[in-house]
Amino acid sequence: MQKAGKKAALRVGLEEVNTSIAYIPKLILPLLEIPFTVFNMFVPNMVREAAFKYPVIPAQHPDVTKPARGKSIESLRKDSISSFERLSTPFYANSSLDYRAMRVRPPIIGSHDALQILSVIALHEKRHQSQIRDILRSPNFPGERVCAAV
Repeated sequence: MQKAGKKAALRVGLEEVNTSIAYIPKLILPLLEIPFTVFNMFVPNMVREAAFKYPVIPAQHPDVTKPARGKSIESLRKDSISSFERLSTPFYANSSLDYRAMRVRPPIIGSHDALQILSVIALHEKRHQSQIRDILRSPNFPGERVCAAV
């Protein structure tokens, strides 16, 4: 959009994001787009971003990130690398663009520029890393292993 001389601003609907706040069914979420959008106009970015780093508000994951049993560590690593490459490639390929002027407006987290979205992603990743550390430190980890019958 920016290369074409247009205002680089995307409105992302909740159907596209496919995530939700816990206890709110995803089917009802599109009805809440306007209230979420208005609410986020008055909540500072710092507060919204804290919700991504700390589990203050329980959330439902998007369908694309649904955990699946039986994936090998190698497969998970490849998926992680592929995800990073899909995210970073456009930034490297378009390094001369003004990413602060590019806006995305998902209703749940409010309006952010492209670099702030990367910050939100990093904060959310820190949340998951903290969850992993808590599990690894748990006295019940690794727990009882169940072997499949051959």
